[in-house]
This record gives sequence, structure tokens and C-alpha cells, in this order.
Amino acid sequence: MKPPRKLNKYLKNDEKIGQIGYNPSSLFNAQDILKIGKLLDVRPNVSSIWIPESWGREAFVMLGAIAAITKKIKLGTSIVSMFSRTPATLAMAASTLDNISSNRTIIGIGASTPVLAENWHGIRFEHPLRRMREYLMCFKIISRAETINFDGEFFKLKNMRILHPSSRKRIPVYLGAVNSGMIKLATEEADGIILYLRPLDEIKKQQNSSNQYCPVNLILKSVLYLSRRFQTSILIWHAAELQRRWRFMWLWVNTITNFYPHMDLKMK
Repeated sequence: MKPPRKLNKYLKNDEKIGQIGYNPSSLFNAQDILKIGKLLDVRPNVSSIWIPESWGREAFVMLGAIAAITKKIKLGTSIVSMFSRTPATLAMAASTLDNISSNRTIIGIGASTPVLAENWHGIRFEHPLRRMREYLMCFKIISRAETINFDGEFFKLKNMRILHPSSRKRIPVYLGAVNSGMIKLATEEADGIILYLRPLDEIKKQQNSSNQYCPVNLILKSVLYLSRRFQTSILIWHAAELQRRWRFMWLWVNTITNFYPHMDLKMK
């Protein structure tokens, strides 16, 4: 099947970039995502698939299922919230996925939003920037299979070591960043940045000051193409699905409008 004519220019841009990552929407069902993953695994210009997590699908179970039916694409979380897991839980999940996928794991971690942290996970959304710095330090120590003794402001871990570490020494960590503080932290402590809700001109500027970056605009355009290929229309839904998806969009828009306009003030 040929891609829609108006999307041809995006596919040409993909070819110029060489390698791209795909991030299927949370509105896809699990079977569609498995089909997407299997298709992407044989495309030469595709490097990775990234699974989001909010209040629906658990990212690591989905990535484990994709790992079982693919061989080459890298498997990323984009993103999981630091408020949903301790650093040790994330390190165990990352190491397990890395071992069953032959070292294809990339961890995308972020602060998420106050709505999800407090109303869904029941944890106060406080000092996300300082908390994230400690979180990354703990995650990297644990995932390297080192004994951790950490006495921080948010995490106090004592004399423990992961039982089944990854077969490689380092699992890449990308930091989801929507403000200047998180972007700076990512350039200092992470292997890459997942940029979200950033204008294209800012993404181009950020490329010059960061180690790596995630071209979010290309990921989203690629998902539109895949949604047509698998005939999972984003425009024509049954009545029951429309109600479910409307609730999803309402909560997501409510989250964005109440948080992201003030993100530089809240993310400290």
C-alpha cells in the first residue's frame, strides 16, 4: 500500500534523516501495536519504536511482547513517569527487557504531570527537577549492577544490588524534557532528550546544545501514516470508542492546559 499523497514529503524527509523512531498513540489497541512493531522491524530506515504510558497501557509489558516478535528495532519507553516507579523498579524492568531483547532497550523517563502523579499514582508532584537528578543517579548505579548506598533528599537506599542485571554495562536513558531545567539536566546526565510540545525552531536550536534528541514532529507524522495502513482510522470511530477516546482527549487537554503553560515555574 502506498502512503497518502500528502504525506509523501514527510517520508522523503525520513529518508534524508536516515533513521527514525515511531511512537504509536495510546489510542491504538495492543494488537495494532504488535502489528506496527512487526512491520517496523523490517523497514531499513527505522531504528526504534517507543511506547507511551499514561493511565492506560503499561509500557514494559507491551515492549516485552514486541521484543518477542522482532529482532532488530530498539525498544523505548516514551515516557514512563518517575512518580510511577522507584529507581529500583525501573532498573529491574529495564534490565529484564534488555536481557530478553538482546540489548535493545532505551529508557525514556520523565516527570509527567501533577494530574497523573497525584490523581493516578497518589504521589505529591513536588520538586520534580531535584527528584529527577537523584532518580537518574540511583537508576544508573543499580542498572550497572553496582551495590547502591545512596542518602539523598528523596531516595535513601542501602546496601542492595540487582540480582539479574543486563548483560551490558549501560542501558541508555533519555530524559523527557519540556522546560529549560530538564533540558539542561538531560544534557548533563542523560544519553538523549525526548522533546515534547516544543516548536520546530526550538528543536533545531536544541540540537546544537544536546547530546542527542528525539524528532517528535517526525514521530507523530509517521503514526498518521501507520494508522491508515492498518485501517485504524483516527477520524471514524464507533460510538462506544468515540466516548472512550473523547474522555482520553479531554483529560489530556486538561492536563496540558493546566500544567505546560507554567512548566518552567513548576518544574524545579
